Amino acid sequence: MRIFIKQNFFSAKECANLSAATLAGVSEGWVSTGIGSGGLGSTGRKTSRLYMKGKSYPAVVGQCMNKILTFMGLTDNPLILGGHGADGAVTSITYKGDDVYLHRDPRLSELSILRCNVVTQASESGGKLYVGGSHVDLNVGDLHCYLASDYPHNVTPVTGDTPRILWMFGAQVEKNAWESNQIMPEAS
Repeated sequence: MRIFIKQNFFSAKECANLSAATLAGVSEGWVSTGIGSGGLGSTGRKTSRLYMKGKSYPAVVGQCMNKILTFMGLTDNPLILGGHGADGAVTSITYKGDDVYLHRDPRLSELSILRCNVVTQASESGGKLYVGGSHVDLNVGDLHCYLASDYPHNVTPVTGDTPRILWMFGAQVEKNAWESNQIMPEAS
């Protein structure tokens, strides 16, 4: 199981702009109820996953997506589309007391789903990522990539009054190409 981390991939300004986009999405209704510990319709975890039909993200999202795809060498890979936010990107916000349940992302084809995620706002405590049962230590702005369709992952309950905001980007890839390091960032 390969997990790639590039520390400080997004600047503080990029993280602030993406977090602001998520909060605007909550106000505008394109970030809404998601699946959390309370099941479908959770108000403690909201997402853009199901609510972007006919809508577009702010320009900063496309700029950040292009930065990741270029860095990871994924510009020719198919994006994660079809009920997955818009243009291959999804955001989520998790409030105090909620979590991300243990799951695997659904495949869209025979290819694996490579999520390239960035926490743009951390909770005061809690909100810790586990992939394949192992804790993944992250800071705000760190790019972290793993095969979300192949390995179970979850996030522990958020505590404190600051919600955890995550942006998920990525593409579809061949599992063996990812696991054997054939897919490598341009400058790592």
